[in-house]
Amino acid sequence: MPGLAPKSHQLIQDEDLLSAYTAQASRVKSLEATVMARAKAGAEYKAQSEGSRPSPVMIEFHAPAFLRMTGVIPFSAQRVFDMSSDGRDFRLLIPDGKVMRFFVGPVDAPATSSNPRENLRPQPVIDALHWPAGKLRGGIGKGRCRDAVDN
Repeated sequence: MPGLAPKSHQLIQDEDLLSAYTAQASRVKSLEATVMARAKAGAEYKAQSEGSRPSPVMIEFHAPAFLRMTGVIPFSAQRVFDMSSDGRDFRLLIPDGKVMRFFVGPVDAPATSSNPRENLRPQPVIDALHWPAGKLRGGIGKGRCRDAVDN
């Protein structure tokens, strides 16, 4: 990690490791990725949607809260959904047969549809992409970490 370059015989202090993590987390400003995603149902996303298969999803994220996600059907180039958010409002485009359905609302709007695709919301994804600030907690370990080279 940046800021950590100890010699193999030195111990890394917890504060140094936390500072290096915080420095790295603050540098993450954007992300572009293609991921395999599977739809989940329910308020806590515990139950898997019936017939849900992993699908490729393209993600573009810019801190603090800009998000664009596009899900596609493999080998057909057809969209399953297209969602964008500026952190306050979201826009969701979903094909429904030959009709395109367009939803606009605040990012904290409740998910009330029986169709899982219509319940897509950006906030869980944005929260997952942010690196939280690290905090030291007492009572864990000896307070020092040995460099991986020494182990």
